[in-house]
Amino acid sequence: MRSILPVSLGLLMLAPFAARALTTEKKLASPALQLPQLSVPANVPLQKVAELRMLEPRFAPAAVAHGNFIYIIGGSGRNDAPLASVERFDVRTGRSEPFTTLQTPRLWHQAVLVGDKIYVLGGDSLNGISPSWPSPSLHGPVSIDADTDEIGARWAAREWVQFGPTTPYRPFPSSPLLYASAPQPARPGRNPLSSVEIIDLATGATAAGPALPKPRTNFACAAVGRHIFVIGGRTLSAAGPIVSNRVFILDTASATWTEGAPTPHVRSDAAAAVVSGGFILVSGGYRRPFALDAVDVLNPRTGHWTEIAPLTRPTSAHSLVFFGHQLFLFGDYDNPGELIAYDLNRKTSETFTLQYKASRHTAAVVANDQIFVIGGRTNRYQPPTDLIQVFAPVRS
Repeated sequence: MRSILPVSLGLLMLAPFAARALTTEKKLASPALQLPQLSVPANVPLQKVAELRMLEPRFAPAAVAHGNFIYIIGGSGRNDAPLASVERFDVRTGRSEPFTTLQTPRLWHQAVLVGDKIYVLGGDSLNGISPSWPSPSLHGPVSIDADTDEIGARWAAREWVQFGPTTPYRPFPSSPLLYASAPQPARPGRNPLSSVEIIDLATGATAAGPALPKPRTNFACAAVGRHIFVIGGRTLSAAGPIVSNRVFILDTASATWTEGAPTPHVRSDAAAAVVSGGFILVSGGYRRPFALDAVDVLNPRTGHWTEIAPLTRPTSAHSLVFFGHQLFLFGDYDNPGELIAYDLNRKTSETFTLQYKASRHTAAVVANDQIFVIGGRTNRYQPPTDLIQVFAPVRS
């Protein structure tokens, strides 16, 4: 467990967001953010209290809690095909029922609640073409297919790193420059989506929302007030897979997108949570060939990012909830049975296991003072699970 210096977070009142007017800085303003206390032993912060079942298995679904219900959205099912089904799980009875159907099946998407509507954003329909690419190797310079949208200037400033068939790759600024081999044959598969769907919880009706400025999958997402933040993620270009640090902000009142300050880290497969005061924390993620241990904080009022103490180990393909004064991370691509508790008061984190049944690419929500971890699978060779794992705090 790492010893880390604390960072002060400031309370905020949300203000309108200006397109491309956001900047980065090293620290957030004071006064210190007061986080509620959770009286639990540091070494055993949670206990498993139940295992329940969905109507069908789901890998990489999205989930939103509202009142006594959890809405479980999309994912891929038994045959790995993307799902359009949405089920409603009653936390009082532990039973699920069909609720509605998306217009587009999807997985690796995100969903957030704004008012009485759920916004379902991006993801992948798995009906496109996905380039496959080799591991990085030392080659002479090859031509750079500079996607002016996301490579160009940012690569020159070392603010952006991407690995693709014809793109230079540098794991760290001090690393030697690596080049990928020639492009490999494409295979059926990836089709990142820009579409947004809005589910009306009163009726179950779905409607098209304002499309993302760029297709995105495997991104982090959070809603603060009427604004939705889409953070990083992955898409495709002529050069191959692209991983981004761009931030898109949807104003749901005006149905318009603007762009915020990029995150300090380029990554996909990260997870975000909103904590007290309306700050957005983004944890972990993946930037080929490494998972990340970074934790970044966005102040939505100013658009400023800051890095705080890292996770005790790199983590990706996890789910994340904010509960009490702690962040809980469930699963990991390489260690699907391991969990992390991150204490925001002490800025320290530690791993633990409980009776968590190993799973990655899950969805996690808090409802009725409990944490529900939904779906996922152990690895690419295993089928998705229909399991809902329920955890509650150990109170002294």
